[in-house]
Amino acid sequence: MNAMRYPGKLIKHFHKSDGFTLIELMIALVVLAFGILGFLFLQGRAVQGRVFAREMSRATFVAQSNMEELLSMDFSHALLSTGTHPTAGKGGTDALGSGTLVRTETLGNFNYYTNWIIPTVTNPNVKTIQMTVTWQYKDPDLGMQQKTLTLTTAKGK
Repeated sequence: MNAMRYPGKLIKHFHKSDGFTLIELMIALVVLAFGILGFLFLQGRAVQGRVFAREMSRATFVAQSNMEELLSMDFSHALLSTGTHPTAGKGGTDALGSGTLVRTETLGNFNYYTNWIIPTVTNPNVKTIQMTVTWQYKDPDLGMQQKTLTLTTAKGK
């Protein structure tokens, strides 16, 4: 833009080169589109992370509930005997098809499969409980994935 000065007035002259060209406008729109696509991708990942966090919280709840049930039992109860539990006839089924017997609980749209191990210990007054919860999680990139959460605690006589 050129300006010419006349007494008391400023007159502006516009040339063809002032303003945006069509190419510049199209480039700006492409940059804006990439920015919006990036935002949408991050939004989708945030939703996936929220779903996984919810399922992990539910799995933790199931593990803690089962662990509290075991901790409230007498020290000599059959479910607290050395070995892997549950067993056939005691609520255990091979729901995962892996040969490991599990107890199935449903929360929301997901099934949670629990089992626990009471390992052999050297101290007869303490038992260690290793509670494992397994569930299926649909990862958008990898498909169905089996996730596992394990909590460990000790029970005294």
